[in-house]
Amino acid sequence: MIKNKYISRIIAINKNKYIIIIAAFLGSFFGVMILPKLFYYDYIFDRVQSLYYGDYTVYPAGFSKGRFYNIKSGMTQEQVINLIGNPIGKTGINENGYDFWTYTKPSTHLEPYTLIWIVFKDGKVYVKAKKIIILQN
Repeated sequence: MIKNKYISRIIAINKNKYIIIIAAFLGSFFGVMILPKLFYYDYIFDRVQSLYYGDYTVYPAGFSKGRFYNIKSGMTQEQVINLIGNPIGKTGINENGYDFWTYTKPSTHLEPYTLIWIVFKDGKVYVKAKKIIILQN
């Protein structure tokens, strides 16, 4: 009887240990993989901006703001196209070697919209940017 009592305590302790390990793993996963996306500054800013100004922006087919945030300096033009698609407009390479690609345009000429563009230098991402444009009558 005493052996069974100790064995049942050991089993209970082992069960609790596994529950703690699983909880720690899930907590770490949530903290590292999910939480930063929920509280990502640009994500929250986009939502607030859309609520305040409205979203009168035209995007190209297949464009995603989430994938836009994944663009890093040094990516090639081909990698950018594979990630977010073709731009709405391209300026061509200017005298300083910069190539500007725009991914948005206004739906009307009277409403605020988000201007998103990427600047390439030597065929690689130099900078990406996003700005709210408020048009005045």
